[in-house]
Amino acid sequence: MWICTRQVTWQPVESQKMWRGPLVFVVFGLVSLNSARVSVTPLDVVIIGVEAAVAAGAGYLMGVLTRFRPVTDETRRRMMARRRQPRGPVTTESRTGWTGLLLWFAVIAVRVGLGFLSHDLGLELASAFGTIFLAIGLNRAARALVITSRLNRQPVRVR
Repeated sequence: MWICTRQVTWQPVESQKMWRGPLVFVVFGLVSLNSARVSVTPLDVVIIGVEAAVAAGAGYLMGVLTRFRPVTDETRRRMMARRRQPRGPVTTESRTGWTGLLLWFAVIAVRVGLGFLSHDLGLELASAFGTIFLAIGLNRAARALVITSRLNRQPVRVR
């Protein structure tokens, strides 16, 4: 629900914070998969690869779809009201919008579908809990990479 809300509402862009979540999700997913101690089959690798590609591809598209605007006084007041001090100067807000939310739902649908398929095929690694975190982390990392690239490349334009 948290990620869904962030897709459609304006959020301050904090470059350092943008990478924290994806890193935590990917590391947790990899550690979880490593500690699963299950046999790995080629089909496990294929399914995890497909899931990773879908998650990263959707994250890339989310980054491309992201709109930017300068931070408003209202945003600064909200940040102060929540006693949330950014680590650096925040000058930009972003949101992905409803299309980004639909892409997020597509990532979830693919994950659930591949999870059921993996379970039915008896693939222990591809149906392991850690693949969920890996997919979320890859999605968020691809999105962050595109957003960071866009912000470094051009000045913020209001759309």
